[in-house]
Amino acid sequence: MAGALDTFANETRFGFVALNVAAIAPVVDWYHRQAGFTILRQDLRHALLGIRANQQALLAVRQPPQPVAAHATAGLQAVTIMVPNRRVIGSVYGWFAGADAEPPAVFRTGLSTGFAVRDPAGNRVNFAYDEGSDGAIPVKYDWRDWQERPAAASRIAPIRGSNHQELPTGTSIGAAALGVTDFTAALQYLTAGIGFTLQGQAGGQAWLTVGDATHHIGLTVSLDNTLARRGPDDTGLDYINLVVPTASALELVAATLDHSGLGTYHYDEARHYLNATGPNGIMFWFSVA
Repeated sequence: MAGALDTFANETRFGFVALNVAAIAPVVDWYHRQAGFTILRQDLRHALLGIRANQQALLAVRQPPQPVAAHATAGLQAVTIMVPNRRVIGSVYGWFAGADAEPPAVFRTGLSTGFAVRDPAGNRVNFAYDEGSDGAIPVKYDWRDWQERPAAASRIAPIRGSNHQELPTGTSIGAAALGVTDFTAALQYLTAGIGFTLQGQAGGQAWLTVGDATHHIGLTVSLDNTLARRGPDDTGLDYINLVVPTASALELVAATLDHSGLGTYHYDEARHYLNATGPNGIMFWFSVA
């Protein structure tokens, strides 16, 4: 069966990623002071962070009243923050290269170059730029290939000495990596139920996309038999927000989930949102642009 997003894939994007954390203050401080996020809203147990210039949210952080952090659960292995161009990735790399004893590890995919760091809660955060966004598309550019490979640090030219650490407009969430304990069920759900396109798999890892060569997002799914099903107050991933272009597109997602019989979902037609939970307990929250 065709995925729900097939007919409007070019316009579907990640909105923000929501995290549960055991202690909110150090996490928010790290994203704000070290990683260049702006605090858009904050109270004692919740924070919304993103881009100051256009008020775009990229990250929602919640500290549950009784966070559960004693066991590893299915959920987020990494989130990729995609910056607009090569110069910005150099600036962001410079922020971290200046703060740590050793520069962060650099990686490449078929479409991007980036580096990986970890926030105070242990979540892996990738910063990368799409090499097709600089105008001249590289000969070996492949927007379907989200597999990470180690790369030489020289692929990123760090720009140090900036006193103004703030992510610019054009920054977005480009990809996410999920760890699951039921790999086959996860792929069936993400393709037949949610609408991602499977681009390749090897062993217990698969790469999925939505979009085309111009507009695209990626999802990596990895098998880990040690993980437990997520609970509502487990630390780590709370949910991933996917933004669809129209209310009719959201109706199509609901219809596809209903027809597939995969996972569970709640659709609020009046408020234009849908949350869907798959076989590994990972939630996707759909909203309309």
